[in-house]
Amino acid sequence: MEIVEVSIEFPSGMVITDHATYFPDIGQIQPSERLLFLLRHLGESEAPPTVAVLLCGTAVRADLRIDGNFEVDANELNSVAQPPTFSQRLFGHDWTKDQRQQFGRLCHSFTVVSLVGAAGILHSTKTWSASELLSEAALIFAVVVTFLLGMNSMNGD
Repeated sequence: MEIVEVSIEFPSGMVITDHATYFPDIGQIQPSERLLFLLRHLGESEAPPTVAVLLCGTAVRADLRIDGNFEVDANELNSVAQPPTFSQRLFGHDWTKDQRQQFGRLCHSFTVVSLVGAAGILHSTKTWSASELLSEAALIFAVVVTFLLGMNSMNGD
């Protein structure tokens, strides 16, 4: 169960936007009592409206049922993308192009800093202990990860 935005547009040009409860397992949207009241009274003087529901950032057409709820077609539900996971949000898959490019620049800045740190440890260490080896390995790992993450983020679209 989740809260979705419902947009109801009448042929006369009137548009009503409200929130409703969406039950994904049965594909039904239950509007508020206030919206049902308005639809009943507007149905007396208006032609039937078209209903669009915003699911995962995509507007999907819904049909009005006899009981007052809305129903989303199963074929349209399959075409709706799943919401992004936390890692997709973290790594910029749903950001704007400018935001992704800025994140890529930040990652490349971290790449340079890690590379300079690794070079500094390499040139300043005379005897290698486990601590220096671990620091060098961590910095090289950071160079690779931040470079690849930055390149992926800067990758257009």
